[in-house]
Amino acid sequence: MLIVKKNAMVIVLGITIMLCASCAERQEQKVSISSNTKNKIENKVDAFGTVKVKNIKNINVNFPAIVDKIFVEDGSRVKKGDIMVSLNLSEFRKQIRDKELDLDSTRIELSKTQTDINRIKANISEKQKKLNTNTDPEIKKLVSDVEYADNFYKKACEELKKKNSLLDLNIISRNDYNEFEESVISKKRALDDAQKALEILKHNKQTEIDELQSELNLKMNLAEGVDSIQLIKEKISGIESDISLMKDKISKSYIKENNIVSDMENGIVTNIGYVQGDSVDVSKKVLSIMDIDSIYISADVEEKFIKDVKVGADVNIIPTADKSRKYKGKVVEISGNAVEKDDETSIAVEIAIENKDSFLVPNFNVDIEIEIE
Repeated sequence: MLIVKKNAMVIVLGITIMLCASCAERQEQKVSISSNTKNKIENKVDAFGTVKVKNIKNINVNFPAIVDKIFVEDGSRVKKGDIMVSLNLSEFRKQIRDKELDLDSTRIELSKTQTDINRIKANISEKQKKLNTNTDPEIKKLVSDVEYADNFYKKACEELKKKNSLLDLNIISRNDYNEFEESVISKKRALDDAQKALEILKHNKQTEIDELQSELNLKMNLAEGVDSIQLIKEKISGIESDISLMKDKISKSYIKENNIVSDMENGIVTNIGYVQGDSVDVSKKVLSIMDIDSIYISADVEEKFIKDVKVGADVNIIPTADKSRKYKGKVVEISGNAVEKDDETSIAVEIAIENKDSFLVPNFNVDIEIEIE
């Protein structure tokens, strides 16, 4: 009886041990399953984001123009070279032509002024040289006359001395001597007259040179301390600069002939500021183009999760507009500044889209899943 009782106790004890072991195994399995689920949840951070665009180009026209026709509307997709707006540039092109005519006229003025100045300078130089060297024909003749009169007078003076000796020897009469002396005095007057005529002629020649110099100074504007040639050159330079600036205004990548065209490979038109017939205001843009190739996701991650988000992390992107679509991305930047909104603090995260397509457009809302380690 005692043996049977002991056996029964052993059996009960064995069953109890088996049941405990079974429970422990189930509990261990349950803990393992719960742990895997928890890790899966912790391997990602969910957030809400918006599709944004990095490159937005404002199209400005800073010259007179009238809007002839608009070929796009807000939201229109455009390719490089597509015409968006046609402009009437007749007024501005006339302004350029007027400037070019003014430039031609000023260049002619410069050429004429330079020619006149060179002519006057050459004339002054030639006259001054002839005056200094007595090679002017009129001066040369008077110099010859003076030399002749001087030579004639000197010979007469020598002859007068001889006459005086003859007078002392009573070979000639006083009357003959006086007559010859009068002829010598006459020759002296002729010499004086010739010298005076030469002096007057040289003075007149110098006056001509002085008048030419005054004309030159007037041409060159030297009387006012300014070089007229330099002034005209500066005027030409200013006109050339004006023309260059005007032509640069219509030499933009987005202006072709009389049209505003897209200079982006893939763009979306937005913020059209004019209608047909409007005059363009230089202070107001014509329109903007968003570069679709530069779209990215901007997401706000709660501050309690931001420590787990790393640059380079893989991201799943699901657009609210079509949750059947899935996009891949990577975290490329984490803002260094936190923002508080609706009693919640978040940090902006920039996400590059790896498989972007034409479906995603700026301002689309998306759900994102950021994978974490």
